[in-house]
Amino acid sequence: MSAELLAKIEKLEIKLAESYRQEDNLIQENKELRRRTFRYFGEEDYWIWQTDGENYLESLICPIAIAKQDLEVYVQQRISEVK
Repeated sequence: MSAELLAKIEKLEIKLAESYRQEDNLIQENKELRRRTFRYFGEEDYWIWQTDGENYLESLICPIAIAKQDLEVYVQQRISEVK
């Protein structure tokens, strides 16, 4: 094999190894996010309401655990949007 071809193969192997590391990192991030936002109760997943504004109730198809004051704020915001 030529030196040029070996160099290309080495670069591709490095890229592949980095891709695997990135995939592992994304898998861990996904697990952490799921652990933080979902809980399991009564044989069913449920969403833990986040106070960071990244809750999209329209897309959720599971029960939601939310503090009373957070629900009141959410309802008032929705009422304001409709008016």
